[in-house]
Amino acid sequence: LDKQIEDLGFKISGEVLYVGETTTPELRKQKHFSGIGKLHIAVSISSGELKVDDLQFEVIERVEDKTERLQRETYWILKENPKFNVRVR
Repeated sequence: LDKQIEDLGFKISGEVLYVGETTTPELRKQKHFSGIGKLHIAVSISSGELKVDDLQFEVIERVEDKTERLQRETYWILKENPKFNVRVR
C-alpha cells in the first residue's frame, strides 16, 4: 500500500500544521522539508519561521481508493484545523 494520507506537525507541541493526500509520501516529505518552492511549509522553512528538526512527518492513514483518500484528507483537515491547509477552511 503506497497510497497514503500524510500528516505533518511539530514534534514539540504535537500541533498539526498540514494534512495532505499523496501516493509518494517520501517525495512529498522531501518537497515540504526542502525549503524550496511555494509549499507553505517549504516557504516557512526557508524564511526561518520553521526548522526541519522541529517537524515530524507521519503517515496517519493508508487508503488505496483515491475518492476515499480525499474524503479522509478532508476529515483530518476539519478535525485538526492545520495552519497550512487553506483550501478547506
